[in-house]
Amino acid sequence: MMKTFVATPVSGRPQYLQQTLDGWTNVRGVENVEFVFSLEPMGPSPANQYIINDFYMKTRARCHVILNNELQGPAKNHFVALQAAYDLGASRLILGEEDILPSADALEYLTWGLDYVDSVINTALVCGYSTRETGSEGRVHRVRGFPNCWLWGTTRFWWANYVGKYWDSDFSTGEGNERGWDWQLARVMREYGLWSLQPECSRAQNIGEIGWSTGPGSVVEMPTFELDRGPTEYKLI
Repeated sequence: MMKTFVATPVSGRPQYLQQTLDGWTNVRGVENVEFVFSLEPMGPSPANQYIINDFYMKTRARCHVILNNELQGPAKNHFVALQAAYDLGASRLILGEEDILPSADALEYLTWGLDYVDSVINTALVCGYSTRETGSEGRVHRVRGFPNCWLWGTTRFWWANYVGKYWDSDFSTGEGNERGWDWQLARVMREYGLWSLQPECSRAQNIGEIGWSTGPGSVVEMPTFELDRGPTEYKLI
């Protein structure tokens, strides 16, 4: 049986978690996937737990909550959530962060893309974010490497053998600004000649203006993102 998990690392920003989970509530098919929330011991944790419980009551999507006793940080906590999904038997793993708002067709798109990943030998990831200013809502491109870190998915095989295996949990890889799990994943994808899928129209919008490495004015609204995007026929270009 195919099991899809959405791994969501959570810090002390309930205002973003609330908005993001409100978005996931409206994603078609959300009741058929499971969520793993890995909560940092910072900020109003009870508020975060209340938001997650309310999300479960609205969607009935099964939710697993990890309460970390020690601060994991933005690189390791992502790994904790994804690895927990893997350990729970996930066939497909999606990273959906607390401040990344999904479109209504996000799961339909990611599922379509992961079906493709399962059918070929050198495409490892499906990315949901696009910085294009214009695009056709159903068009998807196969691109080298790892184009963007916001809302992406992979399969159990790729997680165990590449993505999770070479994850940077402590900023020990790369130099200068090119350190961290996302830069490391981009290097691994390039080194092994792997590809990703990326849509012309973004299925994700970053709303985390205040965070680990962001501040006021740092969030850019993607012109191709539509929160209530209807069912779409996807086509690989």
